[in-house]
Amino acid sequence: GTGGTDLTRAGAAISLIESGSRGGRYDARGPEITNPRSRYYGERALGRYGIMPGNLNEWLSAAGLPGMTPDEFLRNPQAQDAVFQHRFGTYLNRYGPRDAASMWFTGRTLANGGAQASDVNGMTGARYAATATAAGDPLAYDSVGRRGGIAPIAASSDVPTQDAAPAGPAGIA
Repeated sequence: GTGGTDLTRAGAAISLIESGSRGGRYDARGPEITNPRSRYYGERALGRYGIMPGNLNEWLSAAGLPGMTPDEFLRNPQAQDAVFQHRFGTYLNRYGPRDAASMWFTGRTLANGGAQASDVNGMTGARYAATATAAGDPLAYDSVGRRGGIAPIAASSDVPTQDAAPAGPAGIA
């Protein structure tokens, strides 16, 4: 299984991407999703880990927490941490670090369309997964999931893109 240290490192890496701070900006809100094909159309990611409102109550319930509004969630760092630890921890145990990051961002593994999916900022699943697991980040793995390796971030010309990609079923994009 995945230990608490790995989840702490993953949380710092995802937090840096999603809210601009390893320590966490629990009050952060992402840009509005403008892709009308996205299940998150009109929503803004919430908090330290960029959780979408469309996932919020399902993910709170799965983590054993009561439902709450987006504003209540933004004011509750403990709930944000608990939801991240439960959902990302499940992904990390099931898929390994790179696909866990892709699942968090897109709702899909890299090989199942996550690599090409992109968000309102133009971030692709491939770049997100590489950034979250790159050497120098708190969660340092190589491309096959060995700790301490280097997972290079592809040059933008090497990363396939998909304009206005629809979001995955459970993802953040």
